Amino acid sequence: MALEENSTIQVLTCNAAGQEFVVIMDSIDEIIQMMAYREFPNAPPFVVGVINLREELVPIVDLYDRLGHARPTSMMTDEISPFPSNSRLLIATSGGKRVGGIVNAVGNIRSVNESELQLAVAATAESKSLLGRVWLNEGKMVQLLDLRNLLSPHEVSQLERAH
Repeated sequence: MALEENSTIQVLTCNAAGQEFVVIMDSIDEIIQMMAYREFPNAPPFVVGVINLREELVPIVDLYDRLGHARPTSMMTDEISPFPSNSRLLIATSGGKRVGGIVNAVGNIRSVNESELQLAVAATAESKSLLGRVWLNEGKMVQLLDLRNLLSPHEVSQLERAH
């Protein structure tokens, strides 16, 4: 999505992997409540399972693992999954594949001027595609999580083969 200088975009604030993030609203297909999932054998390690969402199998990504963080054991439950029931799934399309990312909480929708987004310094090309920009919000930097890049082309192929 090419953005013009001084254009305004809508972002959703959310908490994932113990941090505050913003996600471009246009990249989110839907937001649903956390639900039970089944194992997804031979999937990448950050894919915790798969859900049946209206007759479509959607892989579920633990953003803690995807972003390289360890999930605190105090957050684990055995209700319907090891994730708190107030968690949400952000459903998006990444590499032509629908995928859900687990977030701890969703916040507000905010209008952000393109000039408030800056390129982030990223350690790897993979993290740069997922976390390529930051929002300068009232003196603090909030990372922009690009759900369209949640899966690499190789990972999409791996999931298709496992499926």
